[in-house]
Amino acid sequence: MKKDTIYIDVEDDITSIIDRIKSSPEKIIALVPPKGSAVLQSVVNLKLLKRAADSMGKKPVIVTSNQALTALAGGLNIHIAKNLQSKPVLITDDKNAEIVNDEDEVEVSDKLSDIEDRPNHVNLREDGDELELSGEEIESLNSPDSGETEESDKKKNKDNKHNSIPNFDNFRKKLLMGGGIICLLLLVLVLVFGRTKAKIVVRAETTPVDVVFDAKLDANIAQSDPSSNILRALIQESKKTVSQTFQATGQQDLGTKASGQVTISATCSPSTFGLTIPSGTAVSSGDKSFITQETATLDDLGPGCVLSDTVAVVASQNGDQFNLSPRNFTVAGNSSVTAKGTQMSGGTSRVVKVISQTDIDKAKEQINQQDTSTVKNDLKQAFGRTDIIILEDSFISSFGEPTSEPAVNQEANEGKLTMQVSYSILAVAKNDLGASLDSFIATQMTNKDQQRVYNNGLDNVRFEKQSVSGRTAMYKISTTGQYGPQFDLEAIKKELAGKKFGEMRSYIQNLPGVKGSDINLSPFWARRAPDASRIHINLDVDKNSLSN
Repeated sequence: MKKDTIYIDVEDDITSIIDRIKSSPEKIIALVPPKGSAVLQSVVNLKLLKRAADSMGKKPVIVTSNQALTALAGGLNIHIAKNLQSKPVLITDDKNAEIVNDEDEVEVSDKLSDIEDRPNHVNLREDGDELELSGEEIESLNSPDSGETEESDKKKNKDNKHNSIPNFDNFRKKLLMGGGIICLLLLVLVLVFGRTKAKIVVRAETTPVDVVFDAKLDANIAQSDPSSNILRALIQESKKTVSQTFQATGQQDLGTKASGQVTISATCSPSTFGLTIPSGTAVSSGDKSFITQETATLDDLGPGCVLSDTVAVVASQNGDQFNLSPRNFTVAGNSSVTAKGTQMSGGTSRVVKVISQTDIDKAKEQINQQDTSTVKNDLKQAFGRTDIIILEDSFISSFGEPTSEPAVNQEANEGKLTMQVSYSILAVAKNDLGASLDSFIATQMTNKDQQRVYNNGLDNVRFEKQSVSGRTAMYKISTTGQYGPQFDLEAIKKELAGKKFGEMRSYIQNLPGVKGSDINLSPFWARRAPDASRIHINLDVDKNSLSN
């Protein structure tokens, strides 16, 4: 069996509540009183409510956590519930709770009688007996002076006799001053708070969507294409000249080579006559080698049929250890000839530090490892905007050709490497990214004409870098979005205009797809909705939908 919900306003009386129960088509009626309402905290009102409901064959359920109201309702066999989602219970004297399910059958009388408005008295039934209360007795139930005795009245009258005659001129002045102050306060309140306004938040039942797609960020394009996930990247760049000093670790022998001559000889024979020893041939004495500087041709016939030729030689390495006295040498690759050298001289030794390529590579690596946090922060601040998302991991450094002073292989104890470095970082506008998120969520909707995006997940979006190259980058975008029903807000505003607070809430709660609502009327004394032009409605996501 379906239930109907009636929200009671502070100014509602018991007669209006009974009329609304009567007009409801349902048999089970949930009554939701506001805090501070006293209309249902009267035994007389509750009995009238119970009698009217019984006569119409309906079961009222009071939704409250107020212990006093719970006790009163239990004493009159009226069901209560802590909230709209809990099962109604009947609090009996033995403190056993009787649960009423929606499927319970409710016996309806053949004839539903209305509550008669009786100004002088009402009839209440209690324990099978008819109880008649006059209008004065009903009024005395709520009168704060009902407990005073006749003696106290006599005492007051006696005291009044001793009071002096009041000064009506002073009273009139005070009354006028008080009235003026009240009018002034009312004028200030009207000026400050203005006319009635209504701010309403409607929490809709939504469907979550896992958003995952690859996006290309390009700083070379002028406009984004959200449907294709191509987004215009914002970029900040700077160039700086950086340098790094280093110690030279290379070594180079800057000494001189010893030189002299050798005479190459061979015994005269057909195989040796005209024999040539090419230039660059090594002649050695022990571990000291010299290199011939010209070709030797054995065509000079000497005494004893000896063929010979004299050529210049230079030591294979620097160093004074090659300054040798005249001696015999062996000719590499030819054992049929002999060689005799003259005095070898001019060799010197001098090993010095020089700049090596290894020194330059290490200095470049040190520049790569320099702290760039200051440069990065400067680039981020250069954007000067709050409507963007800066991609921290898109920060890159590009190095130009290094210049070393002194150059490679030059003598030095230390050097200095200088390089041109380009820095850059990318960002994306929130509007562009949000449009791409909306476009993706729209592809997951079941009915685009009657659904809309409630939360595209922009606040919790995650970026996973795929690649960054200068002014472009590839990122994987992921988040969770929400879509739900589409509402005609202008039509809702027109329906709410002029309604009481409870009627507003009841109307909104009955809209398809609505899970909850928050209504705020201002100024604080407002009890009815203003006209449609002064009603503002925001759509929000139901918190339970997010947790699911």
